[in-house]
Amino acid sequence: MPLQKDILFDTGFEKVNSFLYMCNDNYILFDNFDNQESKFPLKEEFFNSSFYHAFLVESGCLKVVIDGVELSVRENEYLNVRPCTTVTFLPSHAKVFAIVIRAHVVINIYQKINVSEKVRSGLFCFYHHKFSKELFEEFKQLYLLMRNEAARPESKLKEQVFNEYTKIYIINVMANVKLFPEIEHYENNAKRKVYCMFQNLLQENYLKYRDVVFYAEKLGISSKYLSNITKYYTGYPASAVIDNYVVFRVKVLLYDGEMNVKKISEIFNFKSQSFFGRYFKRMTGLAPREFLEKFNKRHYHTNDDV
Repeated sequence: MPLQKDILFDTGFEKVNSFLYMCNDNYILFDNFDNQESKFPLKEEFFNSSFYHAFLVESGCLKVVIDGVELSVRENEYLNVRPCTTVTFLPSHAKVFAIVIRAHVVINIYQKINVSEKVRSGLFCFYHHKFSKELFEEFKQLYLLMRNEAARPESKLKEQVFNEYTKIYIINVMANVKLFPEIEHYENNAKRKVYCMFQNLLQENYLKYRDVVFYAEKLGISSKYLSNITKYYTGYPASAVIDNYVVFRVKVLLYDGEMNVKKISEIFNFKSQSFFGRYFKRMTGLAPREFLEKFNKRHYHTNDDV
């Protein structure tokens, strides 16, 4: 199953008096501060395969469905949508600003600031918090600094500046988010527990095992029942959830650029480099080398590049 377009924002968002800026597909800023009606554009279901989305609601109510869970994000609330989630935005009236960052950038920053492996591997999920007005304003001011930077002429330094702002944003989130209780949405039942156990197993075993039978046997259930559970939460059968997660991890390594295609295919235990290439192209529409040529050059610049 080819990955769907994995980004929330498209040209439709520019037609509703909204601000939208993309920096080389790695950083995206969005707000609808200038929209008098506070309309948030409708977005049909999409699979978020590559981005960390952070939404902060200044006023009104943002309605969204994430992996089958419907929630309302209200004034001074923060929603963090992680990769490998299925998302639908419902008709809403809310003043919103958003910072959207491609996964390889976030993971690179996590490693530099010594974030734990548990936090780094937290995918398939979202986090919803109610902030104080004071903390909310701090994040808004940081966002406005990034928006001002977006207005500057394009340069090689621009991605590096955005990376530094992103680092500040991530550090501030991690320093403050635990001070504000998470708003819980997940039901605590047997189906949810199985789904969470499957997520954990997948994150522990994705390098070696890509077949549904392996995970179903580990969980002590049938492959059909496992797919019924994943369809309930994501809209996808278990095989597609596994493939989407594997491709997400491959893409992170390709973006990072530290390993060649042959090495990545070996790490993921594909039986051959050519088989890996066909697998990746079936999922993304691009061969691994084509993906490298198209996207790796967009990896943010370091001081050595200037």
